Formats: sequence, C-alpha cells, structure tokens
Amino acid sequence: MAIHITQKEDIFEIDGQFVLENVASIKQHFEYLLEINSPIILSLDKVSKVDT
Repeated sequence: MAIHITQKEDIFEIDGQFVLENVASIKQHFEYLLEINSPIILSLDKVSKVDT
C-alpha cells in the first residue's frame, strides 16, 4: 500500500502502512524536511500497520 504524507498547518500526517517497502522513501522525505523545517511534528493517527 502506498503511503501518503500531508501537511496540515505545522503537522505532517502519515497515512498508510509504515512497512519495509516504503521506509527508505519515508526516511529520505523526512531527512529533507528536517533540513528546511526543524523541528517537525508527526501525526501517526492514520498509520494502519507498522512492521517490527
């Protein structure tokens, strides 16, 4: 399942599954965001699965 990252005001919301297949792209995206916006606030309310 694809993951969607949206920004609502100052909060970045992750919607989807936080699984191995998309961890690299999530990491890359947030590394970039941390370069231009520090600190950031994440909402994980819509994460439906997390790989362990």
